[in-house]
Formats: sequence, C-alpha cells, structure tokens
Amino acid sequence: MYFLNNTQFSGASGPVQFAGADRTGIVSINQFVGNKSHFVGQFSADIHRNASDRMTLLDGVIQWMTEDGQLPSDGTPSMSDRSVLCGVL
Repeated sequence: MYFLNNTQFSGASGPVQFAGADRTGIVSINQFVGNKSHFVGQFSADIHRNASDRMTLLDGVIQWMTEDGQLPSDGTPSMSDRSVLCGVL
C-alpha cells in the first residue's frame, strides 16, 4: 500500500490522492482518453502483511500525454549520465 498511499496527481475534476486503505485487493488502473477507458495495469495490495505490494503497468498500452508521446522523465539520470557524474567525483 506504500505506493498507493503516496500517489497524488491532478485528475479531471481536481486533486486525487489515496490515504488509509480500508479496502484491500486488486485495483484496476484505467486510462481515459477521449471518451474511452483502457486497462493499463493493476495494483495488488499486500493483504497478509508478509509479502510485497505489486503494481503492474502495461507500458505499450499507456498513452503518454507528453509532447512527443513518450514516457516522461522522472529526473533519474540515465546510465550514461551516471558514468559522467562518477568521473567528475
């Protein structure tokens, strides 16, 4: 539940966030584009508290709303950027 509880974003009708899991199980993740809904993944909560939560996203199905239609950067340096940074240190 860590990832779901720490997720927040601007939705079509305002801010969206999840807090306090009062319902566990499998959550379907859908993307709405135009007037159509597309299944893009699922989240399975750790209901036994002895395993990990799991989120699966179908990258080939997600339509990224960036200018070039590609996955947006999360700010993590690429491997080539890391090697350059290591050389500087």
